[in-house]
Amino acid sequence: MYALTFIPLGRLMNATRVNPERMDFVGFNPVVIRGFALTLSAGFAGIAGSLYALGFQVVTLDTLSLAQSTAGMLHAYVGGYTSYCGPVVGALLITLATAHLSTLPDAWPLYLGVFFVTVTVSWRYGLTGGLTDLLRIAPKTWRQKGPAYVARCTLPVLLGALATCAGFVLLIEMIQSLNANMGAPVRLAFWPGSIAADPRSTIPRIVSIVLLATGLALLYMKRHATRT
Repeated sequence: MYALTFIPLGRLMNATRVNPERMDFVGFNPVVIRGFALTLSAGFAGIAGSLYALGFQVVTLDTLSLAQSTAGMLHAYVGGYTSYCGPVVGALLITLATAHLSTLPDAWPLYLGVFFVTVTVSWRYGLTGGLTDLLRIAPKTWRQKGPAYVARCTLPVLLGALATCAGFVLLIEMIQSLNANMGAPVRLAFWPGSIAADPRSTIPRIVSIVLLATGLALLYMKRHATRT
């Protein structure tokens, strides 16, 4: 698969994905090129299915379910569909996240969905694309404007992201506890010690909402300042 990106057919596929109108203008038929891409992808999918059957020794109807069929698309978009390693990174990350989040209450699919939406909205080319842009821009910015400018630009984003995640998770876990566990205290894993938040109390709700609002406000102000 990686070798395909270096041969003329692979380059034609990449060019057709980026700008099919220009490919048609220079004399290549985008429909034929996409047909080749679909045929090759079906062949690799068949190889992957054969390896899946050999590895698990069983194939059930759940293997053909909608969730299983869309998992590949989820991995590609999260990791980055413009690079060869992007879907691999997305598959590893989503698999590890699913394995760890599934030990939480029933709200873990919500966290996974919010993470997917956040990545696709914030980084157009996925995590690998965003990391590539960061590695290209950060050293130049560090040399030209100094570490103080980099810290001033990075710190609000990190604090806003942490506050947003903490407030959102705390709010969802308290709602889940009220619905499923009759208001059992929610242990704060991100806080040192054995502190638990009582979902029936008003103060933890206010704290979660304030954290969520503060984080979103920091992210919004930073994005607005970057655009202006």
